[in-house]
Amino acid sequence: KKKVDVVDKDEVIQEPIVISKAKVINPDNILEKYFIEPNVAEVDLHIEALYPTCNSLDDHSKFEIQMDFFRKCLNDAIINHVQKVIFIHGVGSGVLKNEIIKELKKYKGLHYFDASMAKYGVGATEVYFSHNTKLL
Repeated sequence: KKKVDVVDKDEVIQEPIVISKAKVINPDNILEKYFIEPNVAEVDLHIEALYPTCNSLDDHSKFEIQMDFFRKCLNDAIINHVQKVIFIHGVGSGVLKNEIIKELKKYKGLHYFDASMAKYGVGATEVYFSHNTKLL
């Protein structure tokens, strides 16, 4: 058996517990860092913005990373009742934009269209959400 030292509780020095107010960040709220104004987010889906060391990836893997992040942001916007998200997908060959549009068509209660040509060219899609947006 091990010998256990008995300590008098009066001999124990306790540090005061200091509780300060801190901003609580929901780790699942990935849109939080993309807000450009209240209730409006701007998400850059360029692979370099999502995965800076993407040089070793093949095109399909890059596309899957982009679509996965798009879906997470879309779901996050719906869950958190975000009013508008601008997804910057770039021009490229149009594969990413077409897949995004295909995905958006699966939802009821949202509206989407090309974002401001003056600001984004033809490489962004603007999505507006209603309070009852849901998957069809």
